[in-house]
Amino acid sequence: MSIHASPHGDDDAPGTAARPLLTLEAAQRRARAARAEAGPVRVVVHEGTYHLTRTLTFGPEDSGTLQAPVSYEAASGTRVVLNGGRVLTPEWRPYERGVLVAGIGKGLDFDELFVNGRRQPNSNVQGQRTARRYRDGPEAASP
Repeated sequence: MSIHASPHGDDDAPGTAARPLLTLEAAQRRARAARAEAGPVRVVVHEGTYHLTRTLTFGPEDSGTLQAPVSYEAASGTRVVLNGGRVLTPEWRPYERGVLVAGIGKGLDFDELFVNGRRQPNSNVQGQRTARRYRDGPEAASP
């Protein structure tokens, strides 16, 4: 049995190649249920970025047997990214000397910043630990 997931799928879909599931969590639930049936279970993860809102954990209930293995694999020739980060949409405002500042919201703490898929190095604007500097542009600090 094959179960398919795609960033363009739907968790109410049957999980086929033509109508894949949206999330890896839904694919995992479907694989666990299919495990009760005899035979191998193959979860095919199609190209794209999967934004995980919580940790994806695998336990004994996700294991197969020699006769009925369970596997998770990227679709042939594709690139799959599992992303546990958050997408921020800050409103930037000028600070000084090319520095931009944006609030990131309360209760959100991070130690890495990616812009357009590229990790940005830390910087230090007036001693603020959460400040970041864009490699190819202006600095940005989180107040």
